[in-house]
Amino acid sequence: MDLPMRSHVVDLGFVRFFITDNDIVVSDYMKGVVLDLEKSKLVHSYIGELCDYKPKNQLFLACDGLEANREVRAWGLTEDASKYTIKSAIVCESLAHRIIGNVLINLRGFPRQTKIFAETDRAISWLLE
Repeated sequence: MDLPMRSHVVDLGFVRFFITDNDIVVSDYMKGVVLDLEKSKLVHSYIGELCDYKPKNQLFLACDGLEANREVRAWGLTEDASKYTIKSAIVCESLAHRIIGNVLINLRGFPRQTKIFAETDRAISWLLE
C-alpha cells in the first residue's frame, strides 16, 4: 500500500494499521480473516491508543475472505465501537460484498457515516471532504 504514514505500523498478524499524514486511521485486513468479538475489541483498543483516544476518520481495507461474525456486526453498531471514529470508508474489491454491505448500512443505521467503495482513492477523497 502506498499511503504516506505519520505513525508506525501496528501488526497484529490478521490486520495492520497506521495513521496517514492526512490523519486517517488505515486498517488493512489479511485475506481469509474471520473477525470475532475478541479480535475486534483488541483492534479497537490499539486504534484508541494509536490515535490518542481521539476520533479520526477510518479507512478499512477489507480483502476477499474477510468475515465478521454476528457478535462483531452487532457490536459495530454501538457507540462504544464508534468512539474513535468520525467517518468510516470501507474498500471492498468484491461487487457482491459491496452490495451486501450497502444493504446492511442502509437497513441498520450506523452511529457514524459509513460508506463502501471499490477504490481506495475515492474512499480517501470522501473521508477528507
